[in-house]
Amino acid sequence: MLHQRGTTYREPATTRELELWAEPALPVRVQTGKDWIAAFVRAARQTVSPAAVREFFRELDANDRVLSRLGWALIAAVPVFAALALI
Repeated sequence: MLHQRGTTYREPATTRELELWAEPALPVRVQTGKDWIAAFVRAARQTVSPAAVREFFRELDANDRVLSRLGWALIAAVPVFAALALI
């Protein structure tokens, strides 16, 4: 087992992780019926709002230009392929 020769076991790190899991969970109110649907619709509106979409693409372009450009190319390619499928 050559790959395990350089590994070490640290007790404080393991103890610290276990202490994090030992914290009591906060009580959560479970939404049912109309409350759940209203919350879902509100979250969907906020997510798909033009301001949120614009902010997402601005942040994506600022952080990763290549990924942003490839995303726009794929979005532009969808109508092209749809038109080719109809022809």
